[in-house]
Amino acid sequence: MDTAVKQSPAMVDAPTAAACRNLVMATIGFGLTFWAWNLIAPLSGDYKDRLGLTSFEQSLLVAVPVLVGSLGRISVFALVSQVTPQAKVGSVTGIVGATGGLGGFVPPLVMGAIYSAKGSYSIGFMLLSDLALAGCVYVYGRMRGLRRE
Repeated sequence: MDTAVKQSPAMVDAPTAAACRNLVMATIGFGLTFWAWNLIAPLSGDYKDRLGLTSFEQSLLVAVPVLVGSLGRISVFALVSQVTPQAKVGSVTGIVGATGGLGGFVPPLVMGAIYSAKGSYSIGFMLLSDLALAGCVYVYGRMRGLRRE
């Protein structure tokens, strides 16, 4: 006879503050590596010319944020399964993956459009950093709201 007590979904403990904080920090780190890669990759030719980099050094400049982002992705997806209710892990993982995909697709388009219109990357950098900051504030607010409930 099975004597284990099965918990109903209503009895599952809410995520701890530490788990929420870890998820937020991992998500921010994950987003920053994608952001860095999206800023470095299109400018790598310019960096190569200005800094006198070899082809290997240029490739390394582009590859490091991708490799660091891969490590960040592991921690984000591991934390999603710990913080999210079991019934919603698949949905949340899909949303996180789709957001990461958009983060790799949209910023180069924005940067290219702004550079074509204004002839400078600085406005694009400011816009994307403001967008990243707004995302961090939103996530922080959502996590604080989860702790109150």
